[in-house]
Amino acid sequence: VIGGATAGSGNVISGNRQQGIFLAGTNGHVMGNVIQGNLIGLDATGTNSLGNANAGIGISGAANNQIGGTTAAARNVISANGNSVSGLGGVFFIYAGTMGNQFQGNYIGTDASGTLALANVNDGIYLQLAATNFIGGSAAGAGNLISANGVDGIYLTNASWNVIQGNYI
Repeated sequence: VIGGATAGSGNVISGNRQQGIFLAGTNGHVMGNVIQGNLIGLDATGTNSLGNANAGIGISGAANNQIGGTTAAARNVISANGNSVSGLGGVFFIYAGTMGNQFQGNYIGTDASGTLALANVNDGIYLQLAATNFIGGSAAGAGNLISANGVDGIYLTNASWNVIQGNYI
């Protein structure tokens, strides 16, 4: 568990030279992690940029993880990450075994209030060779706010059977 949905459980994960959080596995063998209630790429106030150099969250070869949730307390704010060299930004899902991950209720590219732009340098969410992940959903609170990112809101390349529902992009 990284952070949590109870008051005071969240972390400020910012200013790192690579990803703020990186779940790296082989063929889905990193699983069952929960990432909730964190400010990733922002300062402790949630209003100023303090980006991670590579991406806010990276998921590679990891399966069945929960990022965010359907309540405001479970929301991660993932903003101001990436650089022009890495080609990354908010969140990436890459490579075989990256499947079944639930990405819900997060703010990507805004401040903690969801009203001010604090763009990730490139894509808000990037999927490559990752299949059957869930971005948002039909349940109340499952949709993500994906806004003001430098390139694409969501970019998919060779990424099949992903479900993208109920988001504000």
